[in-house]
Amino acid sequence: MSKSKKSRAEGIFSLRSMIIMAMLIAMTVMLDRVPGLSIKTPGWKIGFSFVPPMIAAMLLGPVQSAIVYGLSDLIGALLFPFGPYHPGFTVVAALMGFIMGVFLNKRPFAFAGSDREWKKIRFFPNMVVPVVVNCLLLGLVVNTFWVSQLYGSKTYAGWFVYRLLEYAILVPVQLVLIPVLLRLCELLKKAGVVGFSRTGAARERLSSISRNESILGLSRITELLSLLGDPQEKVPAVHVSGTNGKGSFTAMLASVLKAAGNKVGAFTSPAITGVTDGIRVNGERIGEEELDSLLAEIAPFAGRMAEKPTEFEVMTAAAYLYFAREGCDISVIECGLGGAGDSTNVLKSPLLSVITNVELDHTDRLGKTLSAIAEHKAGVIKEGRPVLYGGDPGEALEVIERRAEEMGSRLFITDRTRLTAAPSTLSGTDIEFAGFPPMHLSLLGEYQPANAASVLTAVEILRGEGAKIPDSAAAYGLSHTSWPARFELISQEPCVIFDGSHNPDGVKLAASSIEHIFEGKKAVILMGVMADKEYAKYPAMLKNCAGKVFAVKPANPRSLRAEALAACFAGAGVPAEAFADFEEGVRAAYAEAREKQAPLVAMGTLYMYKEFTEALGKLIG
Repeated sequence: MSKSKKSRAEGIFSLRSMIIMAMLIAMTVMLDRVPGLSIKTPGWKIGFSFVPPMIAAMLLGPVQSAIVYGLSDLIGALLFPFGPYHPGFTVVAALMGFIMGVFLNKRPFAFAGSDREWKKIRFFPNMVVPVVVNCLLLGLVVNTFWVSQLYGSKTYAGWFVYRLLEYAILVPVQLVLIPVLLRLCELLKKAGVVGFSRTGAARERLSSISRNESILGLSRITELLSLLGDPQEKVPAVHVSGTNGKGSFTAMLASVLKAAGNKVGAFTSPAITGVTDGIRVNGERIGEEELDSLLAEIAPFAGRMAEKPTEFEVMTAAAYLYFAREGCDISVIECGLGGAGDSTNVLKSPLLSVITNVELDHTDRLGKTLSAIAEHKAGVIKEGRPVLYGGDPGEALEVIERRAEEMGSRLFITDRTRLTAAPSTLSGTDIEFAGFPPMHLSLLGEYQPANAASVLTAVEILRGEGAKIPDSAAAYGLSHTSWPARFELISQEPCVIFDGSHNPDGVKLAASSIEHIFEGKKAVILMGVMADKEYAKYPAMLKNCAGKVFAVKPANPRSLRAEALAACFAGAGVPAEAFADFEEGVRAAYAEAREKQAPLVAMGTLYMYKEFTEALGKLIG
């Protein structure tokens, strides 16, 4: 059995999917046969027995829906007979369920043994076709024949006219209910209440079809996307590179574009709370079952490749595929590392390329100088497409200017002289950016006004490209942006902040935010870092705002030992203590913050966000 057929079979016959199918069969029998739940006369019936098979179609697929509808008709006839039975009814019911699944399940459909797939989108025709085929062809035309055979009181034509009333009612009812059921099923999937994927199944499948390495280069991702039909070319995109701020920029711009009435896909990295949190549509992360389904679909294509793709490449492909399937109007795609060789850099003609800034980071991979790093970042610039740079002038800008000129791309630079920002507080920051009305930023941190200035500049550029983004949408989007781990307020009493700053520039900005927001009051710092970062620079940056540092080792193979980090701070005159156990370090830092009535700021790497919030949750709920 091939990998794709095997995964499909596992989905159909897994214990969880069979339990769901059994429940839906029982519901169908009840709705069809229990007195009072439907209206039945010899020859026709009005009721909602079609609803459970529709749910099976949307959640599970055509085969499962056919089984639910066919078996429920047979079981109902055997256990609760109502007049004579004809096996043709059961055959038609199974066909109805199959047709529902083909059209109402979002996964591509292919007949067994065929490599050709019908890649559907969920819109009006997909809802109308199964209703028309099932009700008017199978229900009215075919089932009327069985009725005329069982009840001889009328001719076929007489029964046909008699049964028209039944379908005059059922057709509009089904057309009204299908969008409601689609939304219900989406919510159930995202909540993980239903679906046949186990919790963690997507993570396991990702590991099985890819390799856990970080390798720059576009050959593998280009091949994989080509096998998938190049979904990256089906949704207009803004491509975001940069050293710091690209995640916040992506979140802000996606929020603004959504407020302007667009369906927006956003791809970000790293995934800090789980494998699903880097792929979002209109702010909602992809469901575990949906991601597992996508990865199962990608698996056979990845298996054909001579060189196995990396995890990030597979997730990039999944994001592009998901956004195309969901019918997104636009997407905002964040680079993972660098730009030129990053797997997201397969967009031939993005609406806009963005380089938020260029600082020293990942120097072992991207180069030791700003110019070398800028060369990588400038790789996102595409021929004839506009590019926005939000960083400082200097050698990095010179590289970007040269690349933009070579590519015939118009270069825009964020003009920070247009920006005026009030002092940041724990409720956000009020800003003014010339050309726009006053706005409020929901994201905390002294560095967010600069990010917002770049977002508003991007809005102006996109307007020039034909996008309709009113000022009101920009204001609403910026004031309602949610983005975890970027100077995020997690608790009010005591005040607990998490900031994912993980390089010197980020730590310096975090220190400035602590000093300004807490007005010189020293904070308790819980810190864990990766060993390949320039952590020796951090003590000098945090000395003025850190009362005491609690050093921990995040659960990541690249993490620095807590003792080494504590010694680094102690050597610079900053009180520090190391904790071998992460949760013990969180408890001690939290107790210190409560005793000193000081803010607790956890920082150093995005990779310890989940570990920190889980440990904190055990303390404060």
